[in-house]
Amino acid sequence: MKTRQLPFPVAAALLALALAPAARAGIIYNYSPTLDLTTGVANGPDATYWYVPGHFDATAPSFTLQTGDTLTGTVSFANGLGIQVHNPTSSSFNETARLFLTSNDPANYSTNVLVTLLDPQGQLTGPNPAQSSTGANGAYFLDAGYYGLTPDTVSFYGFTYSIEMLSGSGTFTPQDLDVFSWSGNSNISVVSAVSPVPEPATGLAGIAAGAIALFSRQRRRQFQNSTRTKHTP
Repeated sequence: MKTRQLPFPVAAALLALALAPAARAGIIYNYSPTLDLTTGVANGPDATYWYVPGHFDATAPSFTLQTGDTLTGTVSFANGLGIQVHNPTSSSFNETARLFLTSNDPANYSTNVLVTLLDPQGQLTGPNPAQSSTGANGAYFLDAGYYGLTPDTVSFYGFTYSIEMLSGSGTFTPQDLDVFSWSGNSNISVVSAVSPVPEPATGLAGIAAGAIALFSRQRRRQFQNSTRTKHTP
């Protein structure tokens, strides 16, 4: 019985395919710090630049992101505090809130970024979540930001982020959270969360539930008293 052999070019191509390294699967990294906004520092007139200085924590890790990798997480604010951005002129709304990471070496990369502000109050300029694409050549930084926050006033109480490395690579360390006004028209401050006022229907439901509970308690006491009276010798 004759054995049929593949033509040499086809065999060589199949051998090269078999020996080729498997495609690298993208890795998802998570970094979710809780920040103390009371340590924030304001710079510029009317606090047009504000940031939480230094690393998010004493052991902030570095992340080496390669093509296909994603860095994601939630940036939370301690003690129910939030950040408010106010633009008194409404002439420009170029405010930015961003997670800022630094690199010791220049990196060439492009990314897809998604940022969702948590519990935003006031007037946002764009959609939430906000998506953007970033390309950088020889950069010493990486960031995930919401750009063009408001034409008036907005506050938020943390945010989620996702940075997908579309091409290139680099090693980055979380550095700070900064909020600033490109135009210098806005000011930034730390605010406390406002407890939501219950809707009328919710308030009425609570009153009705309380009245029912009080009525039930009184009926139970009357029944217990009548039972004791009947069994008294």
